[in-house]
Amino acid sequence: TGTNFLMSLLRMNCQLPRECYLPTGEHPRYVPKERQVTPMDPGHKFPYFTMDNLVNEGWTFAFQRTRNDSCAPHLFQVPWGKHNPLDFRGRNVVEQLAHFNISEVLPVAVVKDPLTWARSMCRVAYAAHFRKNPKCCPSPLDLRRLAVHGGAVRNFTVGYKKHDRRSYANLVEMWNEWYRAYADTPLPRLIVRYEDLLFEPRDTVRRICACVGGQLKLDFDPFADAAKFGAGHGGSAGTSRASAISRYGSEATRYDLLDAKDLAFYERTADAGLVARFRYGVDDARRLAAAPDADASRARRGCGIL
Repeated sequence: TGTNFLMSLLRMNCQLPRECYLPTGEHPRYVPKERQVTPMDPGHKFPYFTMDNLVNEGWTFAFQRTRNDSCAPHLFQVPWGKHNPLDFRGRNVVEQLAHFNISEVLPVAVVKDPLTWARSMCRVAYAAHFRKNPKCCPSPLDLRRLAVHGGAVRNFTVGYKKHDRRSYANLVEMWNEWYRAYADTPLPRLIVRYEDLLFEPRDTVRRICACVGGQLKLDFDPFADAAKFGAGHGGSAGTSRASAISRYGSEATRYDLLDAKDLAFYERTADAGLVARFRYGVDDARRLAAAPDADASRARRGCGIL
């Protein structure tokens, strides 16, 4: 969701001093010699600008393998793999990106509201495996509640690599661990809220573009066609920006199928520092105000017993 959307917004709207993808969409090898980028200054700190994000934010954009070493490309993912945790940096390399110096890569992590991200994981879990009730997911957020009605509960697991499978107690814990690593690292990085990209794309892209030494184009294109695209996203063509705004702009949708126990668990479990920093707090009174029949709807779907 976030990285695909952000990459497209940047490629269309942020003019970098030495970029590989020119305004017309031409690749450097097809650009006339007089219009090609000049060599990177030896002292330039971040020649490469990349995207990184949590599981469920997959990238299926066509990657052009031919790279011009004299330009500063928008990489479609970080060299250590976009879905992988930050500790993969320096010990895992995506084959196509092995020639990049990771110390010259500025990663951009796109963060999403844990509740809406959890709902996305219910639809398409990718490399994650966890027990769920399809009618009620993401409730219960506390997977131990399922044990009362069906025996032992397996941990939430994610196979980042064939020989690197990690376990988490629940979706919220995974979100905590993945983003806390980026929040706490001393390495240069950007963390961007998906919701800001969706609702304030021009100002958000302007600030990101300025941060990496670029200039926002006058004719800003909000990229209305898709906020997530590609067959890798649940086998569909993706999510349009309009439908994403409708979904993420609704408080009733945000709290859909969640109950007071879920919100209490979220408040106990979600990383308080991250929640405050990115403004992802919850309020049960607002849940009920947004959808007065929320608990009755849960009961009709068989979620009331959880």
